[in-house]
Formats: sequence, structure tokens, C-alpha cells
Amino acid sequence: MFDNEFDQPKKKLSEFTSVITKGTTPTTVGFDFINTGINFIKIEALSNDEKIDKEKCLHISDECNKKLNRSQLEKNDILFSIAGTKMGIIAKVTEDVLPANTNQALAIIRLKKDEKINVDFLIELLHSPFIISQIESNKRGIAQFNVSLQDLKKLEIIAPSIEKQN
Repeated sequence: MFDNEFDQPKKKLSEFTSVITKGTTPTTVGFDFINTGINFIKIEALSNDEKIDKEKCLHISDECNKKLNRSQLEKNDILFSIAGTKMGIIAKVTEDVLPANTNQALAIIRLKKDEKINVDFLIELLHSPFIISQIESNKRGIAQFNVSLQDLKKLEIIAPSIEKQN
């Protein structure tokens, strides 16, 4: 699919998105994790097949979820690990995990509603050598590598027509 990737038009990832952000750990804002409630997704809950393992989610209260409104997840959001040894792990938020929230180790990538890009195509693209090389060149750190939200926003994305994405 990406054979002629350097010949195709490119845009910054931010041009396709309405949101690129990250969350906060609930304890930072005075809340504790609870036994049941709103799913709280950490890197450990992301599987290698782009899914979220609900059994590995922690839980927060509705009050905490409202306080952490910046990182409330929506269907078809893309979670992208931006820190640690699992940097670059990706998952798509599905209806069955909602309502849900996340912490600062996972970037939330939300496509514009009117944008002509398929979420599954973007996930495939984020796994491509073209994107991985950009991530590798931007990662920072010594003991634990990370990539910034600004670096994600600047990623060059191949932008074929919607017909070619399917």
C-alpha cells in the first residue's frame, strides 16, 4: 500500500485531526482508582493487535472522569503510546470500552469529523516504516524514551484519496 509513499502528497497529522492530546494520572488531581466505574486505560491495556483489553483497565469515578474532561475518550479515537518501552503501540477505541479515559503516556488522536481519512487506514499508516522512522528520529530520553505531542502533530502523513485508502 505504501510502495510509492515518497511520491504521494503529504500533510501534517494535525491537519487531519481535531484533537491530539494526552491525559493525566487521577492521583495527580486528588482522585484514587476504584474497583468499578469508568475504564481508565494505561499502556498495559493495549494489545499488539490494536485492541484494548478491558480486563487490564483500571477504574475511576464519574466525578474524576468529569475532572479529566480533556482526556475523555470517544469511539474511533486512536491511542498511541508515547513513552517507555512500549512506545508506538496503537489501539482504536471501540464502543465497548466507553466511557473511558487515559493517562499521560498515551496520546489521543481524534480525526476531524469531516476529514477524508479512514481511521483504519491511519492506524495502518502509523505502523508503516515511513512513520516509524519519523518517530525514531524524534524520540528523546535516556532511561525511558518518549515522543512529544508536538512531534506527533508534525508527523508527515501520506494523503491519498479516500478511494485508495480502502
